[in-house]
Order: sequence, then C-alpha cells, then structure tokens
Amino acid sequence: IVGADVELTNGGSTWNRQTGWCGQAYFGGLSISSDYELELSATDFATQNIGSTTVSGVTVQEVIMTP
Repeated sequence: IVGADVELTNGGSTWNRQTGWCGQAYFGGLSISSDYELELSATDFATQNIGSTTVSGVTVQEVIMTP
C-alpha cells in the first residue's frame, strides 16, 4: 500500500514514516536489539497494531492490511 502511515514506538520515543511506492517504510538509527511497538494505518484499511517487535540488525516485518 503506497502512502500508509507507519508508527514505531519505543518507550517515550516515536518515529513516523509513510510507505513508498513499493509499500515499504525504512527506519534508520534505531537501538539494536530493542523492542518496539508497530502500528500501520491507511485509508480504507483496518489499522494494524503489531505488539512487541524486536529489532536486531536488518529486521523485516511483513504486515497484511485488510479493508
């Protein structure tokens, strides 16, 4: 989904991105081996809340959005 809002939260810090033309969002400079909460939202799709996600090196989280 192009232009989906992606929010990554760790403690009191929050990072926001929008997905690009390939449906991906990139976050750089995160604390390695930390747990983050992940939320995705897009027009006409149900918001997806992903519980604790561990970031360790290059981490990929695939999320399927439903209308």
